[in-house]
Amino acid sequence: MVKYLEIEDPQARGGCRDASVTILFDDKYNSVIYKYMNVLNERLNDFSKIIIKLEKEKNTSQFSKELKDFYSEILDLLKELQQSEDREQFPAPKLTVSPPKTQYRFKVIVVGDPAVGKTTLILRYVDRAFKKLYVPTIGVQTSSKLVKLKDPQDSYIELIIWDIAGQEKFNQLRKLFYSGADGVIFVFDVTNRQTFINTASWFKDVQQNLDRDWKGIILANKIDLKDNRVIGPRAGQVIADKTGLDYLETSARTGVNVDSLFQLLSKKILGTKI
Repeated sequence: MVKYLEIEDPQARGGCRDASVTILFDDKYNSVIYKYMNVLNERLNDFSKIIIKLEKEKNTSQFSKELKDFYSEILDLLKELQQSEDREQFPAPKLTVSPPKTQYRFKVIVVGDPAVGKTTLILRYVDRAFKKLYVPTIGVQTSSKLVKLKDPQDSYIELIIWDIAGQEKFNQLRKLFYSGADGVIFVFDVTNRQTFINTASWFKDVQQNLDRDWKGIILANKIDLKDNRVIGPRAGQVIADKTGLDYLETSARTGVNVDSLFQLLSKKILGTKI
């Protein structure tokens, strides 16, 4: 994998310098590299932002540490994904205990600009143990998870989570994917101001095309990238107040607030059904 970078430099010809970040993979990871290319790309994009920032600050002393940390992160991720593939191919024997009865089934759609971390967020939540259908030609990926709510009734809910492509070429098809949704998660990247600005457009798009009652959450993702953050909590809360939705901050990378996100949304949807 290669990520090409343009680093601003007034002294360079054209006002910028070209650079690249390259990852070479061991052949043993081939089965997961292609399947989870979008996840790896998100990691690479985040690392590239760090490199560009260090270059601008002339902070070359941090390069070695950041590079080692990134190497360790990618290696751990590959091992984790590989183990997930092994579990799918060689599942453990099923227990004879009856599964819990699903009391409710809700459709949740996750929307936002490309590369804000939607896929990584879902992958983190379902803990790499999910049945998924990926249809790249029409731009949607679905996964499901049985959730036990932390409520007095011990409610069991099956969430059908739709990861909807953010690319403009899927605009017309995307509206079909909204149909029947009970909940919506609007994701933006706190290190990318434009993805935050576009959240209002995503809200308007869903509102115009989802003809039923639904609950939603404005989600600020990638809060682990503190040094690159350009959107603060107050700005996120303002747009949540304007849209009448809840606001939450998370990191798909570290997992902070990921479970809380889906617990909160499930409870809000459930409140409209009973």
